[in-house]
Amino acid sequence: MVNRLDGVPKNTLRVGYLIDNLNVGGSERQLSELATGMVARGHAVEIFCYNVKGEGAYDQYVRDHGVILHRMVGRSKLHKILGVKQWVENFQPQILHGFMKRASSLAVLANLPRRRFRVVASDFSTATYRPFALSLWGALVFFHLADCVVTQTVMNRNSLGRLAPMLKDKLVVIRNGVEDTRFCPTPKSPGEVFRFLCVGTVSEVKNPVRVVQALQILRRQTDRPFVFTWVGRYRGHGNGEPIKAYLQARQLVDEYGLQDLILFKGLSQSVVDEYRKADALVHVSVQEGIPNAVVEGMACGLPIVVSRISDLPLIVEAGNNGIICNAFDPKDIARAMKDMLEFKISDRNIMGCRSRQLACDWFGLQRFVAEYEEQYQNIVEARKNGRGDEL
Repeated sequence: MVNRLDGVPKNTLRVGYLIDNLNVGGSERQLSELATGMVARGHAVEIFCYNVKGEGAYDQYVRDHGVILHRMVGRSKLHKILGVKQWVENFQPQILHGFMKRASSLAVLANLPRRRFRVVASDFSTATYRPFALSLWGALVFFHLADCVVTQTVMNRNSLGRLAPMLKDKLVVIRNGVEDTRFCPTPKSPGEVFRFLCVGTVSEVKNPVRVVQALQILRRQTDRPFVFTWVGRYRGHGNGEPIKAYLQARQLVDEYGLQDLILFKGLSQSVVDEYRKADALVHVSVQEGIPNAVVEGMACGLPIVVSRISDLPLIVEAGNNGIICNAFDPKDIARAMKDMLEFKISDRNIMGCRSRQLACDWFGLQRFVAEYEEQYQNIVEARKNGRGDEL
């Protein structure tokens, strides 16, 4: 039976996604994969970007996969809210899903005063706030007005539940998704030089200064040859100027004479090939959700060196596929890298196989889309049955 309003089956969900833009970034990639995955499952999907500056990295990708994309230059908060309200008035979504804190707050505001659709909020990390910051508690109020709050990690769900007990019944953990048919290992022979890889923006949160300090320590502690390649943006989005943390790290590289050991490569045309050429992934951020780079590296069969933040220790514990270190201690980062460097090749290969298996089991893309689809359907069904209308 067909809904004459839009020409799609009645049981087809109408899902709107809200985000500032689709520039390069982990959340932007996850949203793009989720939106296109929902289209592939037969749903009507639109994305509204409310703060664009030029063409986004994933704009054409989502268009090519059947997503209707709307873009605006948000001149003020009021202008953004009015733009979102006009869009939802035309689209009439059943679900409006805000990606990241500000987009989630906009989604809540666009649904007031009358609650015409269901709002899904994600992903709000408590790690970015001081405990008594007004912005933290303001965000929690907005999230309380959402119908569902999705987070990537068990740790963040527990933290949100402690801070705001009124959210407990709305909190859901849905892990990120990875395209494991694309991010997959290929046969390779061990080289004479061990290749560490880090993938991500060279920003303060990714910890480049302590990584360089750790490499200086590691160089003194081992005779085994190694190199460290950092793939990722090191210039700002807006002005194109080098990121401060990158400049600080480069200064240390020159001071220590590590030019032959570390390469800041910038963005890569094929990050999959970068994973496949590497022997181990290093990701020692000081603050994180579930990094796409860790999941992608695991899917490509890499053992991992990760920091003790978020659910990363849980991943290593479940997969027995890597080493955990203290992101704030360069000596401990060096210790973890040295242990990885000195493992037998056969042991590292086994760890890499475990990484691949865990990536497929926990982070498969089809699972990711299916879990969101089920969550959306449950929320819509609750509304039909007159449940879930309490604020």
